[in-house]
Amino acid sequence: MLADQIQVYIGGYGIASAYLPQGKLRVLAVALPKRFPALPDIPTTAEVGIGKAVVSNWWGLAAPEGTPPAIVDRIQKALHQVLSDPAIQKKLESQGFLVNLGTPAKFRADLQKEAPYWQDVVRRSGAKVN
Repeated sequence: MLADQIQVYIGGYGIASAYLPQGKLRVLAVALPKRFPALPDIPTTAEVGIGKAVVSNWWGLAAPEGTPPAIVDRIQKALHQVLSDPAIQKKLESQGFLVNLGTPAKFRADLQKEAPYWQDVVRRSGAKVN
């Protein structure tokens, strides 16, 4: 986009944010369920009529199957303590990340819910695993 070879970019805030203050890029919408706090005046894709175009990255922390629950709980509590710090949340938001604290059970459920969607995307793309 910066070289005027493409007209639309769909990607992360962390990359695009460096070019917004100079007006080199213009954000048309955010692909989130609700407005992004760093860009409160920018509508969501649903608000501009693109429907359910919600695409975002997520990050999670996983442990090997069979990890004792006490260890998982200890890691979760430490992670929540760090990610609950408003200064950490503000720094992450400035880089395009939203903190969403959850539980291991919720994380597993979210993965199981999302997996069929991506399986369908891969199947329809024709990509093959070697």
